[in-house]
Amino acid sequence: MIPNNIYKKCLLTLLFFSIISNAHAYIDPGTGSLLIQGLLAAIAGAMVTIKIYWHRILTFFGRKRDREKENQENMNSKEE
Repeated sequence: MIPNNIYKKCLLTLLFFSIISNAHAYIDPGTGSLLIQGLLAAIAGAMVTIKIYWHRILTFFGRKRDREKENQENMNSKEE
């Protein structure tokens, strides 16, 4: 159970942040290109990570096991 004191603090913090006036600030054009660059870097990093660990991903989902079974069956049929 969460004590009532924590509820009161959260409510007061939420109320405080909801009544703040405008900041009169702006985001310069360089910030937008920085955000796009960061997004593209994250996508490229995810793609490289997937490429590096692709065999582990396939093994996790059981794809490699099926191929190993087929190889063993083919070897068994060749021996006979």
